[in-house]
Amino acid sequence: MRLLKGLRSTRKGRWVFRGLAAVLVIVIIFVALLAAISISPGFGAWGAEALRAVFGDRFTAAVEGFSLSVQDLFHRLVYALGIGHSKDPFANGSASAETSTTTEAPTTTTTETAGPTTTVKGSEATTTTTTEAPWRPADLQPMGTLDNEGQWSPYLTDSSGRTVGYRTALQPDKKRGFAVAAIVAMDMRYVRLHFVLGYNEPKSDVKIDRPGTIPEADLKPGRLLGAFNGGFQAEHGAFGAMQDGIVALPPRPGFGTVVIYSDGRVAIGAWGTDIMPSSGMESWRQNGPLVISQGHLDPKVESGDPQVWGFVYGGGVAAWRSAIGISKDGRTLYSVVGPSLTIQSLADTMMQAGVWQGFQLDINHAWTRFDKVVVKKGKLVAQPVMDGINQDNRLIQGYKRDFFYLTGS
Repeated sequence: MRLLKGLRSTRKGRWVFRGLAAVLVIVIIFVALLAAISISPGFGAWGAEALRAVFGDRFTAAVEGFSLSVQDLFHRLVYALGIGHSKDPFANGSASAETSTTTEAPTTTTTETAGPTTTVKGSEATTTTTTEAPWRPADLQPMGTLDNEGQWSPYLTDSSGRTVGYRTALQPDKKRGFAVAAIVAMDMRYVRLHFVLGYNEPKSDVKIDRPGTIPEADLKPGRLLGAFNGGFQAEHGAFGAMQDGIVALPPRPGFGTVVIYSDGRVAIGAWGTDIMPSSGMESWRQNGPLVISQGHLDPKVESGDPQVWGFVYGGGVAAWRSAIGISKDGRTLYSVVGPSLTIQSLADTMMQAGVWQGFQLDINHAWTRFDKVVVKKGKLVAQPVMDGINQDNRLIQGYKRDFFYLTGS
């Protein structure tokens, strides 16, 4: 105490005292943020935003990166000691999603065509019946030791009872048995993808109406099937975004882009090469480079550059990550989300799932999610695809950040 009083009694001492106080405040904030991220990832994200507003991106990135590295080291140690073990990611919080492995009945289509006109009684109608085999992706080769790993189970159904989406999980990182990625595969013949700008993000100077909500016409049981997160905030890349023909942020050449066309078709590729501007575009969203390009890992995956894979932390940090991808024939859309994923393990998951073109969407537990929409007591309720994702209705009620949602076509 005497030392502190002595420091405060002189001008030089006061500056030293203030410096020590500032260091102490930073240490307290750092420890609090580390604890917050460990105990409550959502609160940790809020704390990170507050810290970023005061100290800037680079300092906050260092704090978050270190915090996540400490958590990752702890989880790896626990797993190596045999205390932790692999578990079904669909066991608890997402248990209400269908896990039935029963075979779906084939779809029968009946059509009437004009019959021959040479008969005495005139033309007669003839009936032709065709049977369409139920759609189901081929099971994936397991990457770890999870029970039923890589086996698709029915997940999303439309108003007719048709299964239009399946889910499975992979364990893509041999160093991290606790890292599990949930994959949802959707049949784009019967599912329509939509994009919504959040009411705050991505920030833009363009004056447009952006309530961040799903249109009332789509907020109906049997029509609204699910929703998942969009991309980075504008300050972390300013990647392009357009909703319903209105450009909030201009596209950046060469970056991964998901495009929704007015006829419902979806395409994913690099802007300016795979994706070219056209009048048929309804909405699109970019978010960094392609992770998978033409069925191959993009060379940028090896870099782990924070400027490429997220300013908060680079591709080598194990964190919650999400991604979007599409099959070569454009029929299957994929959504991937999971904890403790590096950009490499995310890419490996996408490759194993059959993604032809795809890229990372967002990072951080607070932002990454896929929700199935169900009806409870007459109300639409969002149910996370896997355990560990906070259950809330943010994407149904309206949200500050951009997102995608799915309807039966």
